Formats: sequence, C-alpha cells, structure tokens
Amino acid sequence: LGHTCGTLDKLDSIPGFNTQIPLDAFYTLLEKYNFGLIGQTPEICPADKKMYALRDATATVNSIPLICGSILSKKLAENLDVLVLDVKAGNGAIFQTKEKARELAEALVQTAGQFNLKTVALLTQMDQPLGNAIGNWFEAEEAIRMLHGEAPDDLYAVTIELAAYMVWLTGRADSLENARDRVQEKLQSGEALQRFREIVKAQNGDVSLVDFPDRYATPKYSIDIKASEGGYVSMAHARELGKISMLLGAGRQKKEDAVDALAGIKLHKKVGAQVSNGDVLCTLFADLQPIPEDLIQRTAYAYKIVGDPVDVPPTILEVID
Repeated sequence: LGHTCGTLDKLDSIPGFNTQIPLDAFYTLLEKYNFGLIGQTPEICPADKKMYALRDATATVNSIPLICGSILSKKLAENLDVLVLDVKAGNGAIFQTKEKARELAEALVQTAGQFNLKTVALLTQMDQPLGNAIGNWFEAEEAIRMLHGEAPDDLYAVTIELAAYMVWLTGRADSLENARDRVQEKLQSGEALQRFREIVKAQNGDVSLVDFPDRYATPKYSIDIKASEGGYVSMAHARELGKISMLLGAGRQKKEDAVDALAGIKLHKKVGAQVSNGDVLCTLFADLQPIPEDLIQRTAYAYKIVGDPVDVPPTILEVID
C-alpha cells in the first residue's frame, strides 16, 4: 500500500464514490444492504493514525506487535463476528519471506483469539502482482470485470477462497466446499454484481461504470514493454512494478501528492508464460504526465526471461487458523 495506494483510492477512482461518511450513515448502509465501504473515521480507533505516524517516524512500521495492534484495533472496534485476513508473502509484501509472513499471520490469529474473535488468515503469494492490473482505476475495473465473470485465475482463486471462508465461518454453509459453491453461485448468477451496483449508487458513485467499465476515460500516455528475447517469464517483480506504478502517478511519494486514477500498469505476461522476441510483456499508462524514459527501462528490468519452462507459483501458500 505504501507504493500503490490503498483500497479507498481504488474506490475513489469511481467518480462520485464517497468513502468518507459518518458512522450513522454507515450503519444505515449496513441495515439496508448488509455492507458498506468506508474509510477510517474519527470515531473508529482515532489513536491508530497517531500510532502509525509514530511508527513511521521511529522505523517500526514492520514491527509485528504494532502491526497487530493497528489492524486488530479497528477490527475489534467494529465488533466483528469473524475475521478473514489475506497476509501477503513475497517481494511485493511488507514481509518478503514466507516464514516472516507466517509469523505475522499467526500473531494476528492468536491475538484476535484472545478477544474471542474467530479469525483465519490466508497466506498468499506476492512475488508477482495479483491479477493483471496495477493502478487505481485499473484495479477497480478488474474487480468489476470479475463481477461480470471475467477474471485472471490467480485473482479469482484468492477472492473465492477469502469469501468462502467468510461464508463458512459465519455458519452460512456447513462446509468450506459448500461455501465455495455458494460464493461461485452468487458470482455466476449476477447477484454479487447487483449488490455492488447498489452500494455504488448508495455511496454516490457513477453506477454506469459498473455496467460499462469501458466508458471510463482513456489515459493520454501509454507504451508497451516488449520482450527482448524468447523464452519463459521467470520474474515479474511485484515490488519494482509497484514502485514504477507509483512513479507513473498511481501512488504517492509524499502525503500531499495527487493521485492519477488512470496511471498504472496492465500485465500481459506473468510468471510461467512462454514469450517470443517482441511480445508485449506489459503496458505502462499515465494521464497527468508523460511516461519518463527511465521507467521504461526499469520496467523491462523488472521482468526476467529464461530458456527453460517455469512452473506457475501457487497463489495460496497456506491457511493459518
């Protein structure tokens, strides 16, 4: 999130969508639609923002106890029944090794358990980006397209599994397998799309983009990054691609920086893909500023191509409960 913005920035890329609403309005959304999408309010863990600023200033952002406190303080304040977490491991995550990410996941699950909050954490791979999109509108668009039935395999797998655990843990299915079936049924029937359409409208977003995402504005600048040789993609470095996306305008180097909703990267080839010389690996986009030459070079170096076939890495590494 430090280099590619957060969930609220993705939602804010939908014109009009309002995530900064008071708690009473959020409760109204919950009563009518059973969910809402809002940012942290002054009423929810006001100390957390001050604690995070202190962590940033004291180089303790990576402290596992403080991460637990930051994440769980908000969850516990929301009076949840169950909690399902997606903890990333890899070069694009806060912890790059599976062992350290597992340590964080176990700490979160155990700490939540001390407060009688039933919690499961999925340990998922982040050595390459999840899905094919990096950037605020691009990621929102990819999520919307999944609701329409179009999704990259890795994004689909993680989303279904996270949702299935929530359905199962809340007692809406008698097994995890049946929970997966229920989630996929809601997706395939269009019910999930309809519910998202309702919440976008309720939070003043442009509903037409939920039905017709192609109507969104087109970035002024784009450039294809092509393979310089044939072979198999063995690396699409998540952290480097995230940093490049930020420098294109999709993230903030400073708190006050403006965010370009149309900046980012669309991936055409990922780890395991066979490529020929000249194939497009990814496309860079920007709208507020031209694409600098150094970012073109950096993107090319974020990919690695080898001669022998490469196995596609598993998306879900482990489940901690």
